[in-house]
Amino acid sequence: MLKTKLTKPAPTSKLIFRKELIHTLESGKEKRLTLVSAPAGYGKSTLISQWIDQSDIRYSWYSLDKSDNDIVIFLQYIIAGILSNYKRLQFKTEKLLASNANPSYETLATFLINDLLEIEDHFYIVFDDYHLIENNAINNFIHFLLNNLPQHIHLVLITRSDPSIPLARLRSRQLVTDIRLSDLSFNANNIYDYFKKSLNINLSIEDAKNLEIKTEGWIAGLQLAAISLQGRDDVSDFVEKLRGDNRYIMDYLIEEVLNNQSEEITQFLLFTSVFERLSGSFCNALLSKNNSQQLLDFLEESNMFLIPLDNEHKWYRYHHLFADLLKKRLILGGEDRIKDLQNRASIWFEENEMYTLAIEHALEAENYSRAMQLIDGIVENLWDIAQYSTILKFGSYFPVETILSNKRFCLFYSWMLILYGRLTEAEKYLTQLEEKIIEDKELTGSDNHSLLGKVYILFNTLYTFTGNIEAAFKYSKLALENIDEEDSKWKPWAYIAHGESCILKFELLDGTESFSKAWNYSKKVNNLYLTLVTTAKLAYILKLEGKYKESHKLCSELLTSLESETTAIKKSIEIPASILHSIIGVILIEWNVLDQGLEQAIQGYKLSKNAGDITLLGYCSLLLADSYYRLGDTPKSLEIIHEIESNKSLTLLLSILTYSLKIKIYILNNDLDMANVLLSEKANSQDLSDNFESYFINISKARLYISQFKLEEALALLNNLAVSSEKNNAIELLIEVSLLKVKAHILLGEKTKASDELAKAVTFANPDEFIRLFINEGKDIYAILKELKQTISITSTGLLDSISMDFLNKLLEAFKKETIFNNSAVEDVLSNRELETLKLIAEGLSNQEIADALFLSIHTIKSHVKSILLKLDVDKRSKAVVKAKELNII
Repeated sequence: MLKTKLTKPAPTSKLIFRKELIHTLESGKEKRLTLVSAPAGYGKSTLISQWIDQSDIRYSWYSLDKSDNDIVIFLQYIIAGILSNYKRLQFKTEKLLASNANPSYETLATFLINDLLEIEDHFYIVFDDYHLIENNAINNFIHFLLNNLPQHIHLVLITRSDPSIPLARLRSRQLVTDIRLSDLSFNANNIYDYFKKSLNINLSIEDAKNLEIKTEGWIAGLQLAAISLQGRDDVSDFVEKLRGDNRYIMDYLIEEVLNNQSEEITQFLLFTSVFERLSGSFCNALLSKNNSQQLLDFLEESNMFLIPLDNEHKWYRYHHLFADLLKKRLILGGEDRIKDLQNRASIWFEENEMYTLAIEHALEAENYSRAMQLIDGIVENLWDIAQYSTILKFGSYFPVETILSNKRFCLFYSWMLILYGRLTEAEKYLTQLEEKIIEDKELTGSDNHSLLGKVYILFNTLYTFTGNIEAAFKYSKLALENIDEEDSKWKPWAYIAHGESCILKFELLDGTESFSKAWNYSKKVNNLYLTLVTTAKLAYILKLEGKYKESHKLCSELLTSLESETTAIKKSIEIPASILHSIIGVILIEWNVLDQGLEQAIQGYKLSKNAGDITLLGYCSLLLADSYYRLGDTPKSLEIIHEIESNKSLTLLLSILTYSLKIKIYILNNDLDMANVLLSEKANSQDLSDNFESYFINISKARLYISQFKLEEALALLNNLAVSSEKNNAIELLIEVSLLKVKAHILLGEKTKASDELAKAVTFANPDEFIRLFINEGKDIYAILKELKQTISITSTGLLDSISMDFLNKLLEAFKKETIFNNSAVEDVLSNRELETLKLIAEGLSNQEIADALFLSIHTIKSHVKSILLKLDVDKRSKAVVKAKELNII
């Protein structure tokens, strides 16, 4: 950490005191935000520095640069600045950062706000050069702070451009003090006072007015002019000859400044202009000198745009605009000298253990081999402390060949590319990395199987995203073969990779075994985050298998155990734990514990919204959409589904499940045309033994066939699906298949077969007490359930005797409580399209005429009519109209 970044620049005594602006700042002293926004060279930092000195307020100063776009680094500097004022305080935010849990910006901000409550004074956190912040997570963090800060804590943003933070609400509440370019620009009176009183330059009021017009009150230009005017008698003539806009004025004045300096000073200014921070020892190393400190002292005394970065005046920087002008002049002499200076700087920072800066300067020198050598030593540590954006940033500077030359960096960089959705790039790197590892093994005989195994894990992750099932499965097996059992960091991930691939292949038993091994392994290595991930994976596949009780127990026990952890740890893992809440939520809803279940599902969804992991957000969103579906709230379910689909980087599995749920909702709402369109986007035929996707396409197709009264086709599909589900122990899916078969048999008038199939569904559902799966299939299931109960009372068979009457009664009771199955609410059962169709039937229109009126196909209208007859429990169109009128539906 560079302490100089936390030191307020001291305003030179030769600058005039901005009395009016200081008064404005004082008037808004207790507002939540002070925003000072203007281009370079308008004295923004100097103004705030003067105000702080004048007001004697408690503050921390943070001078930002581009390296501060990592939110972890950003927060570390904030905390260090605050604690330099309050050494007795111990911030819990520090412990959260040290936990390596990658918490959300909201969690980080919440912790910081709670820590700030320990401060009793009015305290100001100043961010200088905030325009250098490009990371949206940091902007969101600052926005959250501004909306939730204690009244005695205030932020000051000094920036060249307005920040990407919505401030309208704060401004409407008069919580912002704005200082803009028009406020900061010097007018003629300011210019006269500055030159005449502060610098003893004989400037007339007419000269001051002329300078105001030519510089537009631009303070940096005026400072350059003042340097050029030192010792000159022809002040008015000099001012008169200034021509053009600010750019030309700058170029002209820089020439004037350099021409008035000795060769040593000119060379020193040019060669040191490349760097953001300067000290005597640093400059000595750069320039092979021994008098750099004296030269820095001279420049400071000469008001040569040199700004101290600490109270001891050991570190400095040039005014940014002045440095830019010097650098442009230096480049004219050739870039080789600049590269040599950057290399020297890199060596100095490495010797002083400032490795990130050492890497940055090596990259500036285009010395990629040195930069890669340096980053090789810290990349794993950057990964451990979750500085993912730093790894990605460094990787963007390297040529492909240099990245491939360092296998470790290439591995972690490829991982970052996958996480950030840059899959094509990741695949290229991983392919070449694999080839290089194998080639090295053949040439040297070196045993690189462990590194190869790690590459295979990433290949699996990549192909799980892209949907290449066979490739994902292949690489998951290779990962298991190559990662040693003793490798506590990577072996569990190999098992996770294999488990994910098994799900895609619809080999759920093998997937459960792999996730169980990963879960057991995480227990042995005592890694909380890994335990959480493996628990979520295992719980999810158990849910697919229909083992709801076991899945619920896993999630609940882990969440309960987390309650005993410290607040910092609990907060640090609340985002990855979101999936546990989501799984519990959908399970409780299935058990008909509706309010508590929805609360859990919403909690998981909200927590996941803060995740950087797109997949985690996707699954929590899907589970919430599924929860709404089971509750019968299809509009909200579709709303969440559309939100999921807006993400273009869905994994194949998530895409399949979202697609299946969407079709189910369209069919439930009798929007058969849309369901048909979705299904037609997939292949006309699927090999049922192929994969998970085939299963869900075919169950969706069977559901649509039933709605279209293509009952024999539906049953053919469902019979095959039943075999596949039972073989893979997919009980949740097997129950759904059985219930669809019940509906098909009912429509065929095969009540005995419907009853037998329902008896099977009840038997499958009994151990884990599925309820909503039955309710969501409609009142025809309720009717057969009642008949099944009567049959059991008078008939004895092996199947019927295995049914628990307690569970059957529980199902029937749940149906009775559902409003949609009461005659008085038949209108709610009919979809909008069905109601429109029924009203047109009542007007005497034929099916074709109704189709033309509603702009639908005749096939869809026939399906609607059959559905209306079924729901109203009548066998003719005329009877449907009579019953609808009796129920006041039409």
